[in-house]
Amino acid sequence: MSLRNALQTLSFRNKAASLVRSRKVYNLESARTVGFVCLLEDEQEWKDIQTAVNRFQQSGAKVRVLSFYPEKVKPLWYVETMNIVMCSLKEFGLMGIPKGKRVDEFMKDRFDILINLDLNGTFATNYVSVLSTAYFKVGIENQENRKFFDLLIKMENMDLKTYLEQVMFYLSVLKTN
Repeated sequence: MSLRNALQTLSFRNKAASLVRSRKVYNLESARTVGFVCLLEDEQEWKDIQTAVNRFQQSGAKVRVLSFYPEKVKPLWYVETMNIVMCSLKEFGLMGIPKGKRVDEFMKDRFDILINLDLNGTFATNYVSVLSTAYFKVGIENQENRKFFDLLIKMENMDLKTYLEQVMFYLSVLKTN
């Protein structure tokens, strides 16, 4: 493990240990605020995410998206709006810990549902997702996520479109009190 990874892990564990959040079950219809966290590497992924965003918006939810991209320059196909923010992984300095006004505001939002769309478990997306105070968190099933997420989706083939379909399906059939 590199020194950078060790320091990231130490910072993450310290903040995660002190995190206090209320948990409540929300579904596709009951959620009024929804947050998406993702790592975007191509235009098709962006289109798939926009489809899910539109579905929540049609049900009356306010949706915010925090997306990261691996390069220094924003992709040409990306258009930033008030509810969609994109940050380069390169802007977080040597430590790679997500920070800045836009990231902090997103993490402070009390989402009814927060969905981590990063299938590869990038440090930045996990950091934001785990440290969010969202009531109900959705993520990919793995050993580490079991501690922090409320709904885990197990995927045999890591495909964003299929993952989004599964997330939307489970959120549509989930019963709330």
